[in-house]
Amino acid sequence: MAQKAVIIALWIGEIKPDFFSRLIQFCLRKNYSHNAFIFEGEMWHGTVSDDPEYSGFCNEPIEHAMKGSVVRYCKPVTTRFNVDELRGYLQARKGTPYSFSQGLAQMRPVLFDWPIVRLLFRNGKSKINCSEVVAEVCQSDELDFGDPDRAKPTDTFRVIQPDKCDHNHALVIIP
Repeated sequence: MAQKAVIIALWIGEIKPDFFSRLIQFCLRKNYSHNAFIFEGEMWHGTVSDDPEYSGFCNEPIEHAMKGSVVRYCKPVTTRFNVDELRGYLQARKGTPYSFSQGLAQMRPVLFDWPIVRLLFRNGKSKINCSEVVAEVCQSDELDFGDPDRAKPTDTFRVIQPDKCDHNHALVIIP
């Protein structure tokens, strides 16, 4: 049987948060606004960037992705995928556009539930945000996030129960 893939789930805050990150932190009442994970020495996340290569669901060097940010919490998670399955899954999802509307609805969850309005906010697999990425990859019998479309960074925190982070992830290697 193939070995299950292990990722390191991350909760990240910016050193000098921009307006959107500050708003997320204010609404969540936390010192982080972003979820990501490390797999095979690269950071994978749903993000927005001026560089199209690093916008939407993407992977990038840890040092590049962490510029101006700090990992507040982290935890290794054994996924339901074996290593090859996770590689395939990530490549298939890579390039999925970022969902601003989904992030807004996460701050006001009722927007997911109103019949007509929810059509603007629920986007399934067609768009993605940072906490949805972590919820999708970590979803298992032991870790249930419900509908990943609705997962906020505080939801992934509650389910995964990470530890306070005090090390440089660019130097951490998972066997």
